[in-house]
Amino acid sequence: MRFSGKVYEILMNVLREIEPNKEEEENVTMITNEIYRKLKNRFPEAEIRIEGSTAKGTRLKGGDVDIFVYFPKVVGREWIRVNSLSYAML
Repeated sequence: MRFSGKVYEILMNVLREIEPNKEEEENVTMITNEIYRKLKNRFPEAEIRIEGSTAKGTRLKGGDVDIFVYFPKVVGREWIRVNSLSYAML
């Protein structure tokens, strides 16, 4: 779909407002990688996955990062409750 004139100008202004700039993208990538590394070091048996808009490349300016930690069932709920929640705040 092609836009021209005023509609195009409005769309470009909206994009500038909602798209993260290069500096923000680099910061988010650096922080996400650091969190991933720390989680993997702390819970080597877990699968750590970056999900959501960050993983898809559609994150908006100021958006969040979804990080999921999947533990093997053999560790049990009690272990997860005691150990992972104590590490929730890096």
